[in-house]
Amino acid sequence: DSLLLISMSKGDYKYAHKYISANVSSWETNLHKASGKLDGYIFALNNLLITQRRLKLNEEGSETLMKMKGLGKAYPNYITDKNKVFIFYSVNIVQLTGYLESCDFENLEKLILECEKDFSLYERNMNLQNRITLYYFLGISNFVMDKYGKSIYWIGKIINIGKTNFSQDYQCYSRIVYLICYFELGYFDSLEYALKSAYHFLSKRERVYKYENIILHYLRKSFRINSKKELGIMFEDMKRDLEKIVNDPFEQNAFDAFNILYWLESKI
Repeated sequence: DSLLLISMSKGDYKYAHKYISANVSSWETNLHKASGKLDGYIFALNNLLITQRRLKLNEEGSETLMKMKGLGKAYPNYITDKNKVFIFYSVNIVQLTGYLESCDFENLEKLILECEKDFSLYERNMNLQNRITLYYFLGISNFVMDKYGKSIYWIGKIINIGKTNFSQDYQCYSRIVYLICYFELGYFDSLEYALKSAYHFLSKRERVYKYENIILHYLRKSFRINSKKELGIMFEDMKRDLEKIVNDPFEQNAFDAFNILYWLESKI
């Protein structure tokens, strides 16, 4: 297990996939001997899904996804409420991130509606870290569909949680998405307050990334913009500064979680 964690943290998904595939096969060979708890098998399937998505093994991933979704019917006496919550989280995160990555907006829209419809059944029993992650990707998914009000709703849930050490990067990116949603909707009074709140949050972080500083700098500058021409120039400057750091390995997580360059392209 330690080798698996190390390989995944280093991005060696080929090794991780080989290791987890063997683990899943072992589980499936011995499921008839299971004492009733399927936690280990479910976590193994989840890790397999992650590596399959990273390696773009789409057909394999679809099969694993179907297994995850079918566990409740296949093992009704073994699946616990805790298992159901985790399966809901796992299959939705994998699909949301997959559709976002492939720009499959038709399926993304359908999935958003399905996930939002069932969310209240699982939200209360979901652990905080998973909740923050799912809130974030529902917020991002609505954002790319230009549904800024709904994006504010999901991202706002993260901001309203208050102080927590869980998923600090997602908490940070959430504040940036929140600001841009207010900007898109023209809620400039709310934007000013949200900007101050974002600065306050970032000042408490041990490490503030260049990505975050660049975006906040230009959003603050936008208050002094007086024409569409000036706004266009500002977006071009912001895009140029972000492109300078896009290949910086220390900034990669930020671009993976929310690549604002696509939004800037649409504005320019």
